Amino acid sequence: MTRKYDGPDTAFYFDPPYHNTGSSTVYRDDQLVRLAQALPKLQGKWLLSYNDHPEVRAAFKGFTFTRFNIAESMNKDTNKARRTEVVISN
Repeated sequence: MTRKYDGPDTAFYFDPPYHNTGSSTVYRDDQLVRLAQALPKLQGKWLLSYNDHPEVRAAFKGFTFTRFNIAESMNKDTNKARRTEVVISN
């Protein structure tokens, strides 16, 4: 489906399951590698949000990383847990 819409004026946003978090809804190593190989082939611009993990950084080495901390929950508790994520782009 992506190829059908891909072009120099296309923008893609990808938000896959996190990598290597111990959860059952994570990308396996081979899926991370396939994604890292596929995205550079796109003609359009892309953004990818991911957890900040060394294997993610290695897979997308050479691309632009923006790192930020986010709250684990949307509630107003000021002591809520935080995690680090990255947005990767071409």
